[in-house]
Amino acid sequence: MAEQFVNQASQSQSFMSDTTLADGYSFAGAKVLNPDGELAAPRKRKKAKKNRFWRTFAKKNLQLLLPPIFLSIYFLLLKSWKFRLEAPAEVFNQYVKEGERKPCIFSFWHSDDLALLGFCSFRNLGILISHSNDGELMTKVLRMLQFKVIRGSSSSGGTKGLMGMIMYIKEGGQVAVAVDGPRGPLHEVKPGVVELTRRTQEPIIPVRAFAEDAWFIPKSWNKTFLPKPFTKIRIVFGDPIWAPSGAHDPSVRQQQSEAHRQLIKNRLQTIADVSGRKSESENEAKVA
Repeated sequence: MAEQFVNQASQSQSFMSDTTLADGYSFAGAKVLNPDGELAAPRKRKKAKKNRFWRTFAKKNLQLLLPPIFLSIYFLLLKSWKFRLEAPAEVFNQYVKEGERKPCIFSFWHSDDLALLGFCSFRNLGILISHSNDGELMTKVLRMLQFKVIRGSSSSGGTKGLMGMIMYIKEGGQVAVAVDGPRGPLHEVKPGVVELTRRTQEPIIPVRAFAEDAWFIPKSWNKTFLPKPFTKIRIVFGDPIWAPSGAHDPSVRQQQSEAHRQLIKNRLQTIADVSGRKSESENEAKVA
């Protein structure tokens, strides 16, 4: 009986030495086979770990190096640009002029953000930035330019971002909103800005930026442009757009929101049309 038990144990050990697990591991140093019975390629654990290390290292260093590099280039451009403001007297005196400015919501198209960034720097202007990796880099840049960064977006953390902007406005701050961002469609106003003005009862101030000469980023959905060195940039403000009247019926609120979004779009387009006619007349005057 003892001899039979020893033979069975020996056969079991021999069987285990030639057996592999489904996930590629083997017993007792046997060759690794894949599910089809073919010899599997050896795992490259050390190389994968090394690649992961360098990816993490590059990511951390890019987050440290890119903001100051971007700022250095942008400051050189900013110092060379010549800004010209155009605004109704009420808007300029109450919301734009240096000093004690009233709370408001500056609204613009996403395409104008690089030009407006220079004009709006060092004003403690509230701005909504997403929680993405790109958003992390932008947060560092904007804080260096003395923006009040509020984290969140329309797709992730939207409620938190909206509440942060509402609180900042109620504390007396001003905010800026790219009304067709962050993913478009181009020149389609999102509902968030209407909810923001409804909840705070502060006006929307439409604003556009027009550069005489600029580089346009190819294939970008928002047609973003970067003004060239020493170019002239016109910052044009429109009349205030006040919050829609309070309505408790959801269907009425929806209709008001859609009408308000169309009004904002029309105002931004009107600024572009009027500014375009002014530019044409100025060019004609120069030629004459």
